[in-house]
Amino acid sequence: MIQLVLQALGAEKGKFLSHAFDKIWLQNGYQGEGELWALQHNPDNGSVSILALGGEKGKYLSHANDKVWLQNGRQGEGEDWIIENRGGGIALAALGAERGKYLSHAFDKVWLQNGYQGEGELWDPNR
Repeated sequence: MIQLVLQALGAEKGKFLSHAFDKIWLQNGYQGEGELWALQHNPDNGSVSILALGGEKGKYLSHANDKVWLQNGRQGEGEDWIIENRGGGIALAALGAERGKYLSHAFDKVWLQNGYQGEGELWDPNR
C-alpha cells in the first residue's frame, strides 16, 4: 500500500484532508497521522480505496449514500475511487451510485461535487 496525504489545491491550499476525531474535514496544515492515508488498489475494477491510518485505522473514505464519511471496512463501490491526473494535481472520482461526482474541498468544506469543476476538486497527494 502507498501512504499519502491529500493537500487541497486552489483557495484551500495548505489544508489537508483529515480523518482525525473520526470525522472528515480540512485540517490547517499537516498535523500527523490524522491526515495520513493509504491507497489500496482494487484489481477487480481498477479503482483504489483510501484507508485512514492512525487512530481511525481500518476505516475507509466513503462516498456511499451521497456523503463523505468514514466507513468501517470496505463494503463495495461506495468506498471505491478513480484517480484522475489533472495536470497540477489529482481528482478523485466516485464509483457506484455516486458515479460522476468528485471529492471536493471547495468553499472550505469536504463534500461530493457533481462533475469536475476545477481547483475545488484538485488534490496534491504529496507533502
